Amino acid sequence: MVLLPISEDTNAALLFFIRILVPELGRQKQSKPMIKYTFYIIYNLIYQLGSFFFFLYANTFFNEALIPESLIWENNKERTDLTGLAGAATIKTLALLLEASVLILLIYFINKLVLSDTEGTDRRNAIANRTAKINTILSLCFIAILIWGSFRGFLW
Repeated sequence: MVLLPISEDTNAALLFFIRILVPELGRQKQSKPMIKYTFYIIYNLIYQLGSFFFFLYANTFFNEALIPESLIWENNKERTDLTGLAGAATIKTLALLLEASVLILLIYFINKLVLSDTEGTDRRNAIANRTAKINTILSLCFIAILIWGSFRGFLW
């Protein structure tokens, strides 16, 4: 089976990811759903990569403005005690979680709209919910790594 004019390994990988998100697809013989699901997976992967870069950028530049000066500076010196670091980490983490929830809700409703013309309501909701769970897990893992890395000094 040839999906796109690319290597057979890439086709096999695409079929693997399609079958993870849509297990019933193996029983269908139509080519339109296959193309639709391939597009669905590709734009969700692009969304996930874009959200990672957004979280990194927001954590570095936007979320710094949310932290009060009293948690950053004490007696004109940078605060490195537990209260300052824990307070700053908590504020940054909560801001990233809020940003992640907004992005996940946005992509969830976009996914439901994309699937609306080819699927029944139950199947569309199941696929969109499964994708939202995967997006949530990946986002939370990346946020944990991002917060840990920024306070360990691995990220500027």
